[in-house]
Amino acid sequence: MYKKECEAFGLSVDSELNDEVYGEIFLLLRQRALKYAVHLLEARDRTEGQLLDKLYSAGYPKDVAEYVIEKLQGYRYINDKNFADNFIRNNIGIMSMREIENKLYDKKVPDDIVKELVSQYKDDNADSEEEAFRYLLNKKKVDIKSLDIKGKQRLTAFFMRKGFSYDFVRKHLKIEDEDITY
Repeated sequence: MYKKECEAFGLSVDSELNDEVYGEIFLLLRQRALKYAVHLLEARDRTEGQLLDKLYSAGYPKDVAEYVIEKLQGYRYINDKNFADNFIRNNIGIMSMREIENKLYDKKVPDDIVKELVSQYKDDNADSEEEAFRYLLNKKKVDIKSLDIKGKQRLTAFFMRKGFSYDFVRKHLKIEDEDITY
């Protein structure tokens, strides 16, 4: 709360709250938190977990934050499944499915939603891994044929960090087992 608000409610550091004052403060915080959350959503879509983190880090109590999330879900301003679906559709063919999955976890999308949508997109878009691989390879602007062993190791490590399996990378870069050793 702001200093002027504390003064208006007659609060000091060691003062006790009666039920009436607590109720008024709670209403004030709910309104402020809701306004803050809507402001955050105006900038970009966020998941429920991301919004909760933002509200907690702004100092709002748990019951206020949960009220705001419930209200926003009622207005359909947040929907983790739609968020994840849009994220996958926008990044398929640019990122590996494993990288997409990890980014969704980082964005606090629930596990069941991530697993469901990732498996659905893997089945529907079997060639998306190849597209993502070619996209990243073109972006790197590397001539595979002219790479020495060290260069192949670096390129393999790059693709593995991007979520591609070793076998997938080896197959697509046409690397022999003796070229790369870890």
